[in-house]
Amino acid sequence: MKFVIKIKKKVMSEKAMTLGFTHPEVVKYSQVLDLLLNNKRDFKKNIIKILIKTKIFK
Repeated sequence: MKFVIKIKKKVMSEKAMTLGFTHPEVVKYSQVLDLLLNNKRDFKKNIIKILIKTKIFK
């Protein structure tokens, strides 16, 4: 997932520089990136909860 996020950031930055920060295509990349980052955060949070619950990680 880190690789996908890194690529999306790079593409979004390049498009923002050529099209402008408010261009619909750049906004779309930003929204997708937000979803990916939120999913990554939620995944980590859920894994930690499971590990604590199963007493593997304290």
